[in-house]
Amino acid sequence: GANVTNTRFIKSNLNNASFYGATGPNANFQNAELRNASFYGATFGRRSKSRAANFQSANLIRADFYGANINRVNFRNANLHRARFHGTDAHNVNFENTNLQDITFYGANISGANFRGANLRGVTFHGADMTRANLCGAVNIREARFIGSDLRGASCRP
Repeated sequence: GANVTNTRFIKSNLNNASFYGATGPNANFQNAELRNASFYGATFGRRSKSRAANFQSANLIRADFYGANINRVNFRNANLHRARFHGTDAHNVNFENTNLQDITFYGANISGANFRGANLRGVTFHGADMTRANLCGAVNIREARFIGSDLRGASCRP
């Protein structure tokens, strides 16, 4: 895949783009249009001396993060409606105030993730590692489904 490390995609129209197997720590997708984009097997998470990618306020409706490494990525205020997180390594990701409606986290590692203010309507956590996740202030949490997920240490931290 392509190396997009340190690339700025701010406010870009990248609908239907493929980042298959791409590498992009510190890539900036703030306010970008990424409907139906594929990040299949991509690595946008933090590496030893780089920062994770930034998707703050991006439109990621139906984006696919299957098998991607997105640890520590910032999705604050993003729209991830119907995105796919199957087998995704997303530990310590920031989903603060994010629309996660109708997402399935299937076998995903979302340990330590921040869900403060995130919309969890219709979200399914199936076999997900949610240890130490912050669910404080998550919206519509009663409409989320937790199936065989590990919630040890998950809490509502101020």
